Amino acid sequence: MQPKPGNRTFETPLSLMWFNEDGIFCSITKKNAPLTKAALRESFEFIRANSGGNKVCWLGNVTNLSPPEKEARDYAAEETPKFIQALALITNSTLSKFIANVFLQLKKPPYPTRLFTNEEDALQWLRQFKNETAIAG
Repeated sequence: MQPKPGNRTFETPLSLMWFNEDGIFCSITKKNAPLTKAALRESFEFIRANSGGNKVCWLGNVTNLSPPEKEARDYAAEETPKFIQALALITNSTLSKFIANVFLQLKKPPYPTRLFTNEEDALQWLRQFKNETAIAG
């Protein structure tokens, strides 16, 4: 999973992000990047500034995901329902699968969320949710 030439990218200490040609928000978590509230805030601000006022379908490669701080988990649980329509997470790492599953069970999101090992399957699943809801308020 990589941005294509012409995709405008944004990089934070946590991840590389872009919107693909279908308007799906994509991110790749960096190796050993601490998952903090501040890192999430920076990523969320990019999404909001570039989503055109719509909730996004998010495809995230979390293979390199580090365990999140509690403050980050709480912040994500509070903020993501405001701008996420559906979330597909890709990983082939046993550790990141475990971390993602724990996170999703501790703070079950109110939007469709699935784990995948294949990018095309994840994209196909996300496309069914594309453009369903505008961001509230």
